[in-house]
Amino acid sequence: MLALSRDQFSKAGIAEQFAKSKVHSDKEFLSKIVSLAKLEPGSTVLDVASGTGFVAVEFAHKTKGLVIGTDITREMLGWARKHAEREAVNDHTTFLLAEGSRQPFPDQSFDNVVSRLALHHIPDPGPVVKEMARLVKQGGRIIIADQISPEDEEAARFHDEFERFRDPSHQKALKLSELNKLYKEAGLTTKGWKYSPVLLQLEDWAMRAGCDKERTDVLRRMMLGANPRFRRAFQIRESDGYTWFRLQRVILAGTP
Repeated sequence: MLALSRDQFSKAGIAEQFAKSKVHSDKEFLSKIVSLAKLEPGSTVLDVASGTGFVAVEFAHKTKGLVIGTDITREMLGWARKHAEREAVNDHTTFLLAEGSRQPFPDQSFDNVVSRLALHHIPDPGPVVKEMARLVKQGGRIIIADQISPEDEEAARFHDEFERFRDPSHQKALKLSELNKLYKEAGLTTKGWKYSPVLLQLEDWAMRAGCDKERTDVLRRMMLGANPRFRRAFQIRESDGYTWFRLQRVILAGTP
């Protein structure tokens, strides 16, 4: 299943779309993530599934300690390195190829271990959360930020249906209750959380995943023709010739 994510994000132009995405570079979202970290001078940070490096670079601006980003996609890491150089933080950032559940570091290596917008691409996220827990120091912080599904099971299934149609590498958007359970199973105690909902324009969102016009049109019909309960859950609407919807995201901090 990891091959699906690697194939999706290795497609021509996809990494560049993410590197230029306003959704992924959103400073408010990034600031909320950093605010839940435990940062002191020289704090070290690992960003798991770093993508094009927005989270790693944001942390690098806040700490002069080593910041490492890992990802399974070379194309994403290439853009992450460019981003770090452009932001003049490349002297204490490093980007490496590694799978989320197999990080090449000793136990308790980092003050903060972070992952953003990645778990929903992972078929079995439990081992990734446990790996993050292995790598954080006692008293450090694990922070996972991701979109979440409603607790309503039917609405959650619809969420995964339209996500997977847009991007075949999507596996499952967790409910908040499921994410909390993963923390508990990894031996983590929740230390805080913040919500960060995002309003998305369907056409732009589809293009970022490489959807052509035909696929985007099918996706639009899927959303606008959905059960009214689902339309309310995701605030699906048309305005000025575009289709809009809202996803809920949570940032959850935990400590061993």
